[in-house]
Amino acid sequence: MASLSVLLPFLAPQRRSLGIAFGLMLCEALVELSYPLFMVALIDRGILPHALSQVLLWGLAMVALALFSFACGISSTFFASDAGQSFAWMARSALFERLARAPLRASQRLSTASLLTRLTSDVNQMQTAVFMCVRLYLRAPLIILGAVLLALWVDSSLALVLVLVTPLIGLALGWTLERGMRLFRLAQERLERLTGLLRENLNGMQLIRAYGRSGHEQARFAAAGEAFRQSASAAMRLSEMVVPGLILLLNLCILVILWLGNQRIARQDISPGEVVAILNYATRIIGEFAYLSMILTNLSMAKSALARTAEILSGEIEDGAGAPVAAPTTAPAVHCERLGFHYPGKGEPVLHDLSFSVRPGQTAVIVGSTGAGKSSLLHLLARLHDADSGRLRLDDDDIRRLPLAALRQRIGYVPQDPMLVSGSIRDNLLWGKPDATHAELVEAARRAQIHDLILGLPQGYDTRLESRGGNLSGGQKQRLSIARALLRKPGLLLLDDCTSALDARTEAALLDALDGLDCTRLLVSQKMTAARRADIVLLLEDGRLVAKGSHRELLQRSELYRRIADSQTRAADVLSHA
Repeated sequence: MASLSVLLPFLAPQRRSLGIAFGLMLCEALVELSYPLFMVALIDRGILPHALSQVLLWGLAMVALALFSFACGISSTFFASDAGQSFAWMARSALFERLARAPLRASQRLSTASLLTRLTSDVNQMQTAVFMCVRLYLRAPLIILGAVLLALWVDSSLALVLVLVTPLIGLALGWTLERGMRLFRLAQERLERLTGLLRENLNGMQLIRAYGRSGHEQARFAAAGEAFRQSASAAMRLSEMVVPGLILLLNLCILVILWLGNQRIARQDISPGEVVAILNYATRIIGEFAYLSMILTNLSMAKSALARTAEILSGEIEDGAGAPVAAPTTAPAVHCERLGFHYPGKGEPVLHDLSFSVRPGQTAVIVGSTGAGKSSLLHLLARLHDADSGRLRLDDDDIRRLPLAALRQRIGYVPQDPMLVSGSIRDNLLWGKPDATHAELVEAARRAQIHDLILGLPQGYDTRLESRGGNLSGGQKQRLSIARALLRKPGLLLLDDCTSALDARTEAALLDALDGLDCTRLLVSQKMTAARRADIVLLLEDGRLVAKGSHRELLQRSELYRRIADSQTRAADVLSHA
């Protein structure tokens, strides 16, 4: 029920369509339940006494009811389908919005394959459930209950067999549904694993072939596929085997009704039409139970999908995410005080007792070996994560007390792996500032040293990018990402090792352009060329700040920094003599 309450906001707008569909379905069910009663009159008043007028009267009445039932069924299907489609669109939009506004730790807790499954397959399952709820889920119990009650009204003693058997079948199906839901949830989890492996192999196909690992990956995929097949087959077997067994039981009940009805007809205790009516109600009950195989399968899968979807929709969201806020344009001071942090689910901290300050307008370069915590520090400044201890301040404001939208409007962030969206170069740049003029785009691209390259493309700024920027080199993607950040005219610019693919000449021109900006700059870089130009260098090792100062000061005071600088100098000498 808690999971269902999360989805009620998406069902409420569909109440008109659902109400109409339910009303039409109810009319259809009532007509179906009335048919055996008309058959009693047709047989006892028309066929047996050979009264042609009665046969025509009741026969035409049944034809008219059949046409009315057909019209109700078609119309009910239309309105139920409309409600299901609208529900799915609203639910999928809400899931996407929630993921976009959720803290990074929440989305990282689930794999990409799991998130894709929840936004596609799970929503489709719930859409089917909304449709089937009106057309079958509610119809089946109404027909079964109505058939039992009307059979009792026709003849209570002959219908007693149905009264005794039907509740037992209902209990058995309830047990099947509970067990089926667990099996389908396990199958869904294994499908996620299979989807994840498929995505991983498609993305890494070149590497797999280069290392000759095709056989290994085929074995992994086959094992995951077999695990999914086994769990899915177990779930399907349960739903497919139980219902036929129950239908067999109901067919035995029909034989009992025929035997008892024949004896009572011989004693003239009951009319042939009444026996036919009770038999007809029994066959209708069998027909509805036959539907239950599909109902149980769909309902089990929908309940599993509902719980998984509600897990996302009921999760936390970031404060003020997405709200438009005017951003201060002044360069802030950055103060880090005894900062400690570890990633959720990871035991070892990545930052320990970190303290430093960067004055307004300064450039700070963060250096250190892989895993030293450089990128994590930038993540904390952008509040992609929150620190476990200590404080981060912009000027005198603790960043955790700033509205999130206001904080991020002040920041231009370029990640280590540049992300480009589908669309044109202009579309990608406008991510930084949706209302930017063409002149502003040109200015940002010039500073990022990519304007001339864009002009050389066939459609200039309107050139379409391939998936993930496949028609650009690594350095071009980095510069385009930098231009996007500069377009915001941020007060705080965070660059996470985003000049690694640039040649020395382009990097020098880019750093010159950045020096002319009115902002505070924090750069993660492994290159001494950036560190030499910095106002302050922060040297991290194993998540600790082991040295800080200018490039010249660290060369004098830090053995680790000297080793890093010397290694780059030797590498440059080797390249120059190669």
